[in-house]
Amino acid sequence: MRGRLLFILFLGVAAVAEDERGFLGFQPSFVAKPAKGVAIQYVFPDGPAGKAGLVAGDVILKYNGQDAPNAKEHDDESLQTAFMKLAATVKAGQDVEIVVEREGKPVTLKAHAISKDDMDKLV
Repeated sequence: MRGRLLFILFLGVAAVAEDERGFLGFQPSFVAKPAKGVAIQYVFPDGPAGKAGLVAGDVILKYNGQDAPNAKEHDDESLQTAFMKLAATVKAGQDVEIVVEREGKPVTLKAHAISKDDMDKLV
């Protein structure tokens, strides 16, 4: 499974040191381009995002209080970079609020970010 994943998202608000970043355990899709937000391609069921209720097909609208980047404002590469910068603002141990669009309606989820070492044990 690990080889198939492009990356496992780490989360935060002003970029935090790499060894302190929190992980939620989902993979965004930068191929699917919703009108707003970033689509979710895969969620590790036993990771914090999965336990919080995030599912593949959700579209992240807000991440930790910040608007998610969208395809209207970014080309493919800059969309990925913009979202990764947003994700890099969460520390391990931090609670993260994620607002997603699911079936046309907003849903607010809360997840508790874990360390990279703890995330590695799940994949």
